[in-house]
Amino acid sequence: MVLLVEGRTAEGEASRRTLHTGESLLTDKQRARLEALFADEDHAEVEATWGVYRRAITAYREPDKTGKQLMWGVIDSVVSGLPAALKEIRKLGRTLKLRAADVLAVLRPPRHQLGFRNLTNCTPKCDVSLYSV
Repeated sequence: MVLLVEGRTAEGEASRRTLHTGESLLTDKQRARLEALFADEDHAEVEATWGVYRRAITAYREPDKTGKQLMWGVIDSVVSGLPAALKEIRKLGRTLKLRAADVLAVLRPPRHQLGFRNLTNCTPKCDVSLYSV
């Protein structure tokens, strides 16, 4: 029996929440729910979108430079080789390709992980004549 809650089914709401859960955090019950959801051909677009989402989140969670490589893989896979029925994902691919520099900049390690710079041995990058009066 499926309960109706504010225009949505309780089962559909549980599936929606499960789709936002990281793959490594899924319980057996949630995995079974996703398998049942993806068994229906009507949800092929949802399955494809979830795959892109899952790979993007995996790239963002990588602590080193492999995250950028993973994200480039996501962008390349979304830009080409998709069926025409996946219009929204193709549109996302075009946007990601156009904004790749911004998307990949987020994958830069935080400043505190970049290491200490020895500023006493740095040479100025500007022309000294600019400061003479």
